[in-house]
Amino acid sequence: MTDLKFGIAQHLPYLRRYARALTGNQGVGDGLIRAALQSLASGKAAIDPDRDLKPQLYSLVHAAADAAPATAGAAAGGGRDAKVQAKLGLLPSAERRALLLTSLEAMTRAEVASVLGRPVEEVSALLDHARDELARQDPARVLVIEDEPIIALHIAEIVREAGHEVVGIATRKSEAVALAAEHRPGLVLADIQLDDGSTGIEAAQEILQSLDVPVIFVTAFPERLLTGERMEPTFLVSKPFDPETLVVTIGQALFHHPGR
Repeated sequence: MTDLKFGIAQHLPYLRRYARALTGNQGVGDGLIRAALQSLASGKAAIDPDRDLKPQLYSLVHAAADAAPATAGAAAGGGRDAKVQAKLGLLPSAERRALLLTSLEAMTRAEVASVLGRPVEEVSALLDHARDELARQDPARVLVIEDEPIIALHIAEIVREAGHEVVGIATRKSEAVALAAEHRPGLVLADIQLDDGSTGIEAAQEILQSLDVPVIFVTAFPERLLTGERMEPTFLVSKPFDPETLVVTIGQALFHHPGR
């Protein structure tokens, strides 16, 4: 049991990252993690010690996600917050789950097949369909907040190649807030530490006071922002990152914030 607890603890920050990206909401995503762990504690679910732990944990998250709409509705008697219900009702398809698992969580197709309970060949088809869906997504106006010029240019290039428009690149909080007010972007990509000693989190918080816009944080230390103990980012990309990871995360953020 001690080894299992240790194994779960190692995976927990990344399970939170995945669940938040899956649902597009920190609170709902963290709730799925609690539900998954409670299913283990209550004996409703079990871990096979002879199989790899990681895919089994992600399968538990999917089981909690699939059960969430019915469970939430029953518990609330129809009075639960409408925004939470809407998030639960917009849970991504198997195609998007496969794409998030391969891109955001860096799983192999064999691991994804294990998580989804499908043959590897079917996973390949799911990924093809997901990428087609991503390519059909409406373009967004994107604000980049990054104080390292080379990284900022790299991010901007990835964003443009994905079909989106970069409306500005900010290196400081004050610049980011001003650019957001001027251009009203549909998406914000933010580094954590900025040139003036402020943080991308502070910049995003001020921007969100006047704009309802998804924010993706790009950081070398994602586990520090995935504790579940306070208000934390919904969408996180780890540095260094593969371009597809950023593109897929952008697509997922826009999926939960359409028409921006």
